[in-house]
Amino acid sequence: MTASRKFTFARDRAHTHVEFCTVKATLANITDGAVLLSNEALTAPVWVPRQALDAASRALIYRSARGQEVELRVELKLALSKELV
Repeated sequence: MTASRKFTFARDRAHTHVEFCTVKATLANITDGAVLLSNEALTAPVWVPRQALDAASRALIYRSARGQEVELRVELKLALSKELV
């Protein structure tokens, strides 16, 4: 990707507004691309892509242990589709 294309791509993404919601869940597993979350309302654990988390939540998951209760900020659209809220 050329520098001008990178700049254009970054500028276009900067204008995109994404809403987040807070999800309280138990951290079940972490992979390079996703996080496995479970809570009392879910019948089965749900994989959430790391890109759907805000920057602070991505940093938090690497400091957390499996089985620990965490509060993550997840994109609202994804959280609603996976019934996390």
